[in-house]
Amino acid sequence: MIKFGKKSTDIIDIKKNFITDNKKLFKWQKKLYKIYRLQPKRKFCKICNRKLNGKKFEKLKIIYILCKYCKHLNGLYDDTFSLSKKFYETTEQENYSKIYLETEKINYKNRLNNIYLPKARFLLESLMKSTKSKNKIYNEIQYLDIGCGAGYFVSALNKLKVKKVYGYDPSISMTKYGNKINNFKKLNYLSINQTLEIIKNTSLDDCCVTMIGTLEHIYNSHTILSEIKKNKNIKYLYISVPCYSPSTFIELIFNTNFQRLMAPQHTHVFTDQSIRYMAKKYKFKIISEWWFGTDIVDLFRNFSIEIYKKRIVHDEYFLFNKMFSKILDNMQLEIDKKKLSSEAHIIFKVNN
Repeated sequence: MIKFGKKSTDIIDIKKNFITDNKKLFKWQKKLYKIYRLQPKRKFCKICNRKLNGKKFEKLKIIYILCKYCKHLNGLYDDTFSLSKKFYETTEQENYSKIYLETEKINYKNRLNNIYLPKARFLLESLMKSTKSKNKIYNEIQYLDIGCGAGYFVSALNKLKVKKVYGYDPSISMTKYGNKINNFKKLNYLSINQTLEIIKNTSLDDCCVTMIGTLEHIYNSHTILSEIKKNKNIKYLYISVPCYSPSTFIELIFNTNFQRLMAPQHTHVFTDQSIRYMAKKYKFKIISEWWFGTDIVDLFRNFSIEIYKKRIVHDEYFLFNKMFSKILDNMQLEIDKKKLSSEAHIIFKVNN
């Protein structure tokens, strides 16, 4: 199964803080870029593990290299264990969580309904085609969400009446908040160095591991993916990952605004070719794909910020927004159909 596109209206209203909090978010990012630039240089491609060579460009004092073998886009510096600790288990992460949760208290329900429920339905529809059993996907398969954050995807599956779903994340504040707002106890704190143990030792029968915006943050992804394959209890893997796309170059130009795609936490991003290379390497079978991005929304966002800064349109929210709203989805769909979108959702059959 393969799908393309998604309505931009599902995203724009929820992501307004990327415009209103632009200065605050970019100031926070600049600290993280400095930390990233202190890491050792990456010698090998994140996906194919060959010596890193290929076409390059520079953004915010960081070189990015498109691997000539598997076409994965790598940042020049490595995503080390110490980097992961600083980004996800320190006050820097908690500072971001504070910014994030201040906004999400208002938007939690909308974000759940517009962003995560469609993803959960996509997963369940795909598994239905694979298993031919509604009872199995709702009552028997056990869903393990790694990097669950505030529990949006866990909450979405729970809302769709899935019986067995569990979430894990290295942010204490996110998991506590997610459990509280959902009135359940399905989210658990998990330190970065415990992720491997959860994957390696899970004894959940017919398990589906989900990583929604997580895989790109894992410093030891090769080990994690190998253990997913080795654990015969794990039958499916669902990933959502950032991709090398027009947003890459939009952010290259608008490099004093909040960087959504090529953020300091995204030290590497995927392509269709590198995803397929990864599938072949670990002997995963791709059973479903959904390509949709926010490249045109990113262009719209950066235009909006610059128009507002320069005060060059007196009624920019009416004149500019009204024009762009008519063309956003059709422009993005053409990008998505070429598999050049800023985001890809892939479901793999891992083991029989």
